Amino acid sequence: MEQKQNGKNIRLVAIDMDGTLLSNDKTLSVKNKQVLNQGIKQGVLIVPATGRPMEGIPKELLENENILYAICSNGASIIDLIKKEIIFHCYLKREIAIMVIEALRHLDPILDIFAEGKIFTENRNMERLDNFLIPLNMIQYIYDTRTCVDDILDFVKTNGFHIEKINLFFQNLDMRKQVEEKLKSILEISVTSSLNNNMEINHINANKGFALKWLAQYLGIQMEQVMALGDSNNDMDMLNVAGLSIAMGNGTDSIKHIADDITLSNEESGVAIAMGKYVL
Repeated sequence: MEQKQNGKNIRLVAIDMDGTLLSNDKTLSVKNKQVLNQGIKQGVLIVPATGRPMEGIPKELLENENILYAICSNGASIIDLIKKEIIFHCYLKREIAIMVIEALRHLDPILDIFAEGKIFTENRNMERLDNFLIPLNMIQYIYDTRTCVDDILDFVKTNGFHIEKINLFFQNLDMRKQVEEKLKSILEISVTSSLNNNMEINHINANKGFALKWLAQYLGIQMEQVMALGDSNNDMDMLNVAGLSIAMGNGTDSIKHIADDITLSNEESGVAIAMGKYVL
């Protein structure tokens, strides 16, 4: 595929987390860390762009005072990490979230609510993770990031939290198909995924691409000066709007098809390779 540009004038690099910047064990490789710091020293803005909420971003990124912004929950919010302020948001309406939960309740998937930078789930879900199609490398992350409540529907109805995203895990592919059918009748939502076994529900206008364009305009950066890297379907909008789009070697066929270039896998520090080629 013909590249949009050679990448030498990149001012902002938006990077997905899981399957992209992070290795399969959910850590940041030494090589990726070194290249991110080199980019920062060169004056390039490094922006995590993730389906995770703010508190799900690795501490070594949150605590890096040179990483100024993060796109969270698939673009439902943009955080100024220095001021700890939300500078952009596109939340799910509470009544829509309630409608989704009530429509899916009898199917009984694992259902997480992303709100206020955190992830809320029912207590019982932590005891049945092994029954769902969840990769082993995700289990510890789930334990570390969930805040448990007794009843998720009651929680949504009685709390005034801003809802960024609903995340679902399934016991089998038949359950996923049934959920897809149920969601077709609900307007004002967008549906994507970052794993083979999950489904992510946002406001219809919340996606990484819209958020990335908003942030670039906010910072006075042209989209031709933006590079984006990702591996999954929830990265497609972001790669479509970036001046230079890079798919991971472990990415989905859909991501590879739209990207300007394909780098090595997340296990091979593909982010570092791409930044070395196009940015540094």
